[in-house]
Amino acid sequence: MPHVPSHDPAGDRPGPLSGCVTVVTGAGRGIGEAIAAVASSQGGRVAAFDLSFPAPCRGAELELVCDVTDEAGVADAVGQVEDRLGPVRALVNNAGRNSYADPIRMTEQEWDSVFAVDLKGAWLMAKHVLPQMIAASSGAIVNIASIHAQLTQRGMFPYAAAKSGLTGLTRSMALEMAPHGIRVNAVSPGTFIRRC
Repeated sequence: MPHVPSHDPAGDRPGPLSGCVTVVTGAGRGIGEAIAAVASSQGGRVAAFDLSFPAPCRGAELELVCDVTDEAGVADAVGQVEDRLGPVRALVNNAGRNSYADPIRMTEQEWDSVFAVDLKGAWLMAKHVLPQMIAASSGAIVNIASIHAQLTQRGMFPYAAAKSGLTGLTRSMALEMAPHGIRVNAVSPGTFIRRC
Protein backbone atom coordinates (compact mmCIF):
# COMPACT_ATOMS: atom_id res chain seq x y z
CA MET A 1 0.00 0.00 0.00
CA PRO A 2 1.56 3.33 -1.02
CA HIS A 3 2.17 5.96 1.62
CA VAL A 4 0.53 9.28 0.87
CA PRO A 5 2.10 12.06 2.95
CA SER A 6 -0.41 14.43 4.52
CA HIS A 7 0.33 17.85 3.08
CA ASP A 8 -1.16 20.17 0.48
CA PRO A 9 -0.68 18.95 -3.10
CA ALA A 10 2.32 20.54 -4.78
CA GLY A 11 0.19 21.20 -7.84
CA ASP A 12 -1.56 23.97 -5.91
CA ARG A 13 1.70 25.95 -5.69
CA PRO A 14 2.88 28.18 -8.55
CA GLY A 15 6.26 27.51 -10.12
CA PRO A 16 7.96 26.35 -13.32
CA LEU A 17 6.84 22.76 -12.61
CA SER A 18 3.32 23.76 -11.60
CA GLY A 19 1.13 20.66 -11.78
CA CYS A 20 3.84 18.62 -13.52
CA VAL A 21 3.69 14.99 -12.36
CA THR A 22 7.32 14.12 -11.61
CA VAL A 23 8.73 10.72 -10.68
CA VAL A 24 12.03 10.62 -8.80
CA THR A 25 13.70 7.25 -8.25
CA GLY A 26 16.05 6.60 -5.35
CA ALA A 27 14.18 9.33 -3.47
CA GLY A 28 14.33 7.79 -0.01
CA ARG A 29 17.49 9.67 0.92
CA GLY A 30 20.41 11.74 -0.37
CA ILE A 31 20.38 13.34 -3.82
CA GLY A 32 17.03 11.79 -4.72
CA GLU A 33 15.26 13.19 -1.68
CA ALA A 34 16.77 16.63 -2.36
CA ILE A 35 15.58 16.49 -5.99
CA ALA A 36 12.08 15.56 -4.84
CA ALA A 37 12.02 18.49 -2.41
CA VAL A 38 13.17 20.98 -5.04
CA ALA A 39 10.71 19.68 -7.64
CA SER A 40 7.89 20.06 -5.14
CA SER A 41 9.01 23.58 -4.21
CA GLN A 42 8.75 24.47 -7.91
CA GLY A 43 5.14 23.26 -8.07
CA GLY A 44 5.70 19.67 -9.17
CA ARG A 45 3.45 16.84 -8.03
CA VAL A 46 6.15 14.43 -6.92
CA ALA A 47 6.01 10.65 -6.75
CA ALA A 48 9.00 9.21 -4.89
CA PHE A 49 10.22 5.69 -5.69
CA ASP A 50 12.69 3.73 -3.57
CA LEU A 51 13.27 0.33 -2.01
CA SER A 52 12.50 1.85 1.41
CA PHE A 53 11.82 5.17 3.07
CA PRO A 54 13.67 5.57 6.38
CA ALA A 55 11.72 8.81 6.87
CA PRO A 56 9.02 10.59 4.87
CA CYS A 57 10.43 11.97 1.60
CA ARG A 58 10.39 15.76 1.66
CA GLY A 59 8.09 17.14 -1.01
CA ALA A 60 6.65 13.81 -2.11
CA GLU A 61 2.93 13.68 -2.67
CA LEU A 62 3.14 9.93 -3.16
CA GLU A 63 5.74 7.41 -1.94
CA LEU A 64 5.96 4.00 -3.60
CA VAL A 65 8.23 1.10 -2.74
CA CYS A 66 9.62 0.07 -6.12
CA ASP A 67 12.57 -1.99 -7.31
CA VAL A 68 13.61 -0.33 -10.58
CA THR A 69 15.24 -3.57 -11.75
CA ASP A 70 11.88 -5.41 -11.73
CA GLU A 71 9.84 -4.57 -14.84
CA ALA A 72 6.52 -5.78 -13.44
CA GLY A 73 7.05 -3.68 -10.31
CA VAL A 74 8.01 -0.63 -12.38
CA ALA A 75 4.92 -1.00 -14.58
CA ASP A 76 2.68 -1.30 -11.51
CA ALA A 77 4.23 1.71 -9.76
CA VAL A 78 4.00 3.92 -12.86
CA GLY A 79 0.37 2.86 -13.24
CA GLN A 80 -0.34 3.86 -9.65
CA VAL A 81 1.19 7.29 -10.26
CA GLU A 82 -0.97 7.80 -13.33
CA ASP A 83 -4.11 6.71 -11.45
CA ARG A 84 -3.43 8.91 -8.40
CA LEU A 85 -1.63 11.97 -9.78
CA GLY A 86 -2.04 11.87 -13.56
CA PRO A 87 0.23 11.17 -16.53
CA VAL A 88 3.96 11.43 -15.82
CA ARG A 89 5.56 14.46 -17.49
CA ALA A 90 9.02 14.33 -15.87
CA LEU A 91 11.24 11.48 -14.74
CA VAL A 92 14.47 11.73 -12.75
CA ASN A 93 16.39 8.45 -12.86
CA ASN A 94 18.41 8.85 -9.69
CA ALA A 95 18.35 5.29 -8.31
CA GLY A 96 21.85 3.86 -8.37
CA ARG A 97 24.42 2.01 -6.38
CA ASN A 98 28.11 2.50 -5.88
CA SER A 99 30.46 -0.40 -6.31
CA TYR A 100 34.00 -0.71 -5.03
CA ALA A 101 35.24 -3.92 -6.58
CA ASP A 102 38.31 -5.60 -7.96
CA PRO A 103 37.94 -6.58 -11.65
CA ILE A 104 39.37 -10.04 -10.94
CA ARG A 105 37.64 -10.84 -7.64
CA MET A 106 34.25 -9.40 -8.54
CA THR A 107 31.62 -12.06 -9.21
CA GLU A 108 29.28 -12.13 -12.17
CA GLN A 109 26.33 -11.70 -9.80
CA GLU A 110 27.88 -8.56 -8.29
CA TRP A 111 28.54 -7.15 -11.76
CA ASP A 112 24.97 -7.83 -12.87
CA SER A 113 23.51 -6.23 -9.74
CA VAL A 114 25.38 -2.96 -10.36
CA PHE A 115 24.34 -2.73 -14.01
CA ALA A 116 20.77 -3.74 -13.16
CA VAL A 117 20.28 -0.70 -10.93
CA ASP A 118 22.54 1.88 -12.59
CA LEU A 119 21.64 1.16 -16.22
CA LYS A 120 18.78 -1.29 -16.68
CA GLY A 121 16.65 0.49 -14.08
CA ALA A 122 16.89 3.80 -15.94
CA TRP A 123 15.81 2.12 -19.16
CA LEU A 124 12.88 0.30 -17.52
CA MET A 125 11.61 3.50 -15.93
CA ALA A 126 11.86 5.36 -19.24
CA LYS A 127 10.18 2.50 -21.09
CA HIS A 128 7.10 2.76 -18.88
CA VAL A 129 6.71 6.56 -18.70
CA LEU A 130 7.51 7.33 -22.35
CA PRO A 131 4.15 6.20 -23.80
CA GLN A 132 2.41 8.86 -21.69
CA MET A 133 4.92 11.50 -22.75
CA ILE A 134 4.72 10.54 -26.43
CA ALA A 135 0.92 10.77 -26.31
CA ALA A 136 1.26 14.33 -24.96
CA SER A 137 4.16 15.26 -27.29
CA SER A 138 5.87 16.58 -24.18
CA GLY A 139 8.10 15.39 -21.37
CA ALA A 140 11.54 15.36 -19.86
CA ILE A 141 13.85 12.66 -18.53
CA VAL A 142 16.94 13.43 -16.49
CA ASN A 143 19.40 10.63 -15.80
CA ILE A 144 21.72 11.09 -12.84
CA ALA A 145 25.06 9.83 -14.12
CA SER A 146 28.39 10.62 -12.45
CA ILE A 147 31.65 12.42 -12.99
CA HIS A 148 33.10 8.89 -13.04
CA ALA A 149 31.58 8.45 -16.51
CA GLN A 150 34.23 10.89 -17.79
CA LEU A 151 37.02 10.90 -15.23
CA THR A 152 37.36 8.10 -12.73
CA GLN A 153 39.87 6.74 -10.25
CA ARG A 154 41.09 3.42 -8.94
CA GLY A 155 38.66 1.43 -6.87
CA MET A 156 35.51 2.50 -8.74
CA PHE A 157 35.13 -0.65 -10.82
CA PRO A 158 32.54 -1.23 -12.33
CA TYR A 159 30.63 1.91 -11.25
CA ALA A 160 32.41 4.02 -13.85
CA ALA A 161 31.48 1.56 -16.58
CA ALA A 162 27.81 1.53 -15.59
CA LYS A 163 27.61 5.33 -15.45
CA SER A 164 29.39 5.59 -18.80
CA GLY A 165 26.69 3.30 -20.14
CA LEU A 166 24.06 5.61 -18.70
CA THR A 167 25.46 8.62 -20.56
CA GLY A 168 25.41 6.57 -23.77
CA LEU A 169 21.82 5.53 -23.11
CA THR A 170 20.96 9.20 -22.56
CA ARG A 171 22.43 10.30 -25.90
CA SER A 172 20.73 7.49 -27.79
CA MET A 173 17.35 8.00 -26.13
CA ALA A 174 17.55 11.77 -26.71
CA LEU A 175 17.87 11.13 -30.47
CA GLU A 176 14.97 8.67 -30.41
CA MET A 177 12.64 10.92 -28.43
CA ALA A 178 13.42 14.36 -29.91
CA PRO A 179 10.84 13.97 -32.72
CA HIS A 180 8.19 13.48 -30.02
CA GLY A 181 9.06 16.72 -28.21
CA ILE A 182 10.67 14.87 -25.29
CA ARG A 183 13.99 15.97 -23.81
CA VAL A 184 16.45 13.44 -22.38
CA ASN A 185 19.50 14.74 -20.52
CA ALA A 186 22.07 13.55 -18.02
CA VAL A 187 23.66 15.28 -15.04
CA SER A 188 27.02 14.08 -13.74
CA PRO A 189 27.52 15.07 -10.08
CA GLY A 190 30.83 14.82 -8.31
CA THR A 191 31.28 13.97 -4.65
CA PHE A 192 28.79 15.61 -2.33
CA ILE A 193 28.75 16.01 1.42
CA ARG A 194 25.49 16.00 3.33
CA ARG A 195 25.17 18.92 5.75
CA CYS A 196 23.13 18.50 8.89
